[in-house]
Amino acid sequence: LWTLEVMGHSRYSYLNGGILAWRADEKAQQTESVQPIASVYEAAIINPVERIELDELKDKLGQSQFAVWDARSEGEYAGTDVKATRGGHIPTAVHYEWTRAMDKDNALRIRDMAEVITELETVGLS
Repeated sequence: LWTLEVMGHSRYSYLNGGILAWRADEKAQQTESVQPIASVYEAAIINPVERIELDELKDKLGQSQFAVWDARSEGEYAGTDVKATRGGHIPTAVHYEWTRAMDKDNALRIRDMAEVITELETVGLS
């Protein structure tokens, strides 16, 4: 969703729980193949306020009202599971894996937001 915001797309939807929740709710599914329609599209950074440049990030690291949230897996954060050019995390980055917000007992829908917000605040994200 952040990527869409940076590209200037402000109208989007999020399917809470994805296909697992859709199926758990016994919603209709299409099984026929659909051929995509080709188009010409060039992504551009239209909303630069939603991103940060490296120099600005370096200047803000360590400030009390600034935090970097690393939502990747523990292994990626620790640098033991390298899926990017370099392993590890940005200094002072706070780790809270995005999957922790999912309710494994409710078709992977997002858990109660009050609980998630409390957990985020506990690790230093507000």
